[in-house]
Amino acid sequence: PGVGFVNMLESLHASRREILKGATAAMQNGQLKAAKALFESAVQTVSISSIEIQGDEGSEPSSKIDDSEWEALLGLAEVHWQLKEKTEALSAYESALHLVKRAGDKEVEGMVCLGYGFALMNFGDDLRAAELLETTSRIAREQGNAAQETFAGDL
Repeated sequence: PGVGFVNMLESLHASRREILKGATAAMQNGQLKAAKALFESAVQTVSISSIEIQGDEGSEPSSKIDDSEWEALLGLAEVHWQLKEKTEALSAYESALHLVKRAGDKEVEGMVCLGYGFALMNFGDDLRAAELLETTSRIAREQGNAAQETFAGDL
């Protein structure tokens, strides 16, 4: 990709990180509707900047994921959950989980599975919740995180 394109993507990542700061602050202050709007804005930049860039013929596409991409989706999922917007919350959790799996980040995958599993449990889908919480426990065990393993197992 050209230098201008790379600069545009870097600018989008920086903008998204600033939006996430504002969304997190709004959420911490109990301003859930403002947080929702900001997280939605951050997610829109994810869809723009998550384009897999094709290299020269025969090379693999880039699948590097900026942390702010999954953070935007996870934040949006949490706001939807707090607002009791089940369908939207579960969709955002599913998107965040897909993204971190694609990135291969097991630690973050465990964290997303924990939040997603807890939301499912609260929305009454105990079977799927148990599967995700077991995934959280397994990943925590593999990572040597006994506290997270115990916490997920106790839910």
